[in-house]
Amino acid sequence: MQQTSARPITFTSEDLTLEGILHEPALTPFPAAIVCHPHPLYGGDMNNNVVVAVCQALAEAGIAGLRFNYRGVGRSEGKYGDGLAEIRKLGLHNKHKLICVAATFSHVPWYADHPTDPAVRHESYLLKVVLPLVEARHPALAQPQGRLLVGFSKSGWGAFSLLLRHADVFGRAAAWDAPMMEQAPTKFGMAEVFGTQENFERYRITALVERQAGLLKDGAARLVLLGYGNFRTPTEGLHRRMLALGIPHVYDNATERRHHWESGWFAGAVRRLMELAPAPDGKTGAP
Repeated sequence: MQQTSARPITFTSEDLTLEGILHEPALTPFPAAIVCHPHPLYGGDMNNNVVVAVCQALAEAGIAGLRFNYRGVGRSEGKYGDGLAEIRKLGLHNKHKLICVAATFSHVPWYADHPTDPAVRHESYLLKVVLPLVEARHPALAQPQGRLLVGFSKSGWGAFSLLLRHADVFGRAAAWDAPMMEQAPTKFGMAEVFGTQENFERYRITALVERQAGLLKDGAARLVLLGYGNFRTPTEGLHRRMLALGIPHVYDNATERRHHWESGWFAGAVRRLMELAPAPDGKTGAP
């Protein structure tokens, strides 16, 4: 076993700067291997214990090992997918006459406030900073029917939790392929945002639909629930829960797609969201 070293590096990828750690053996020349971390959705980054162990073992065997953070992870620039870029590519803002905004956060975006850490206030930031800023600077419809939410995965959870917690602020929400049936903040980077089980209960989707069933079941549909990618079973589970509660909603969980902004689900989600807009007679064009 030879001596090794590990040093931080940065490199560019499509004009973005990514961070990494290079594990090097003492003897040169040496071959090299790139070790990729688990999916960011599941809390993966270059400090994953398996990734670190593999890089250390490679270096001890005389092979350089590079571990790095994907775009949007840690200090690597960019983000995993780009919802606004997809909107521009599809022309959804022009087609539906929308002002489209995407908020960014310092932690994994679960759109919640941490119970004790004042630096993690995703929900408050969106409600008290982002929304007022948009409506002050743009000709937005500053009422619930003009405030729509759409997202997938974590942001799909966020779209539903924001509407269910603030039904007087937001008009409609659409989510695709989100982990809607989670019962504890133990996965996907939830712990660093929700903090405790007690705080998580304030945002748990299955609890919120039960709490808001009386408000939602007597009016027009305000929720669009779509899948399937990584979370087909949870999507179906929430659909069944809302059916049992009598909550009207649009549901489609039949077409398999890649878990990404660019996999083809976005245009349909926005279209269905817009079809729920109330007409002058109070009815909607929802299927």
